[in-house]
Amino acid sequence: MSARSLARHDAMWLLLPRLAGARRACAEVDPDVFFAEPDDPKAEERTAEARAVCTGCPVRARCLDFALATGQYGVWGGTTEEERRELCRQRAASRPMSALVAEAIRLERAARAAGGQLSVIRAKTVLRISHARAREAVLAARRAVDTEAADLGGAA
Repeated sequence: MSARSLARHDAMWLLLPRLAGARRACAEVDPDVFFAEPDDPKAEERTAEARAVCTGCPVRARCLDFALATGQYGVWGGTTEEERRELCRQRAASRPMSALVAEAIRLERAARAAGGQLSVIRAKTVLRISHARAREAVLAARRAVDTEAADLGGAA
């Protein structure tokens, strides 16, 4: 078993405590089914088998949430990595700009505390949004933090 396979299997064990007492459909299935290597000639077949296991699983939604939150490889909650990336894009695109700016303000404060500034690339990565939306959020966050600093400086 490769180091990559071991890391993938370990991810499943991270999920298990979150599903304590739950009846997982995958409990009796070889984990390799969920982690087909891209160069595996049976990758499509394994993916289809993994999806079949996930169909009707009582913890499918929790499994998917875990994979979305932690960026897992393989099939989780009946979805592939590509499908989860698309879900993330759709969710991020539907988030209101006010929520993105609030998170960008938190990130900007942390960056300034460390002696820097929040970059658009960092915001794009952390918030999982487009470059254009990240730029808009970062600029708004910088204005807000600058105004906050000026208000505190003037009050002192």
